Amino acid sequence: MGWGNRGGKNRRGGKGKGGDVAISKKLSHILRHGAIEAGLDCGSDGFINLGELLDTFKGHRPTLKDMRAKALQNADVKAEYDALSTAFDMKRQMIALRKSAGLTQAEMAEMLGTKRSNISRLESLNSGVSPRLATIEDYARVLGFAVKVGFEPAQL
Repeated sequence: MGWGNRGGKNRRGGKGKGGDVAISKKLSHILRHGAIEAGLDCGSDGFINLGELLDTFKGHRPTLKDMRAKALQNADVKAEYDALSTAFDMKRQMIALRKSAGLTQAEMAEMLGTKRSNISRLESLNSGVSPRLATIEDYARVLGFAVKVGFEPAQL
C-alpha cells in the first residue's frame, strides 16, 4: 500500500494547496481506521482534516514521533506499519552504507551504470516500487557488501 498514488502519477497533494495537503493525506492514510474512534470526521475520500488531527494533540504541536505513537495504538495501523518496516529498514541501511562510503547518489549511479534519478527512486522511503533482488545485490556489491536474506516465523 503506497502513498502518493491517488490522483495521478507523481501528484503530491491538491492543486495549489501546498505541502499541507500531502502531509494530511499521508497522515490520514495511516490514521484512517483510528479516526472514527478519535471522533474525527472522515470525508468521502477517506481522509481527515489535518487541523482536526492536530487538535487531537491537546496543549502542544505534535512531532512526527507523537503522531506515529498515536497511530500505532491502532492494531490495524500497527500491523500495516510492521509489514512495511522491513523495506524501510533496508532502504535506510542502503542510504547509510552509501553515505558512509562518501558517495553521492550521482556517484553511485555512475558506478552502477544508471541515472541518479534511479538511485533516488531506489532509496526513496515513499516509493511504492519494489526493487529486484539483483538490483539490491548490485548496489551492495559496489559498496563492498553482500546481501543476506533470511526468514523468521511470523508473529501473529
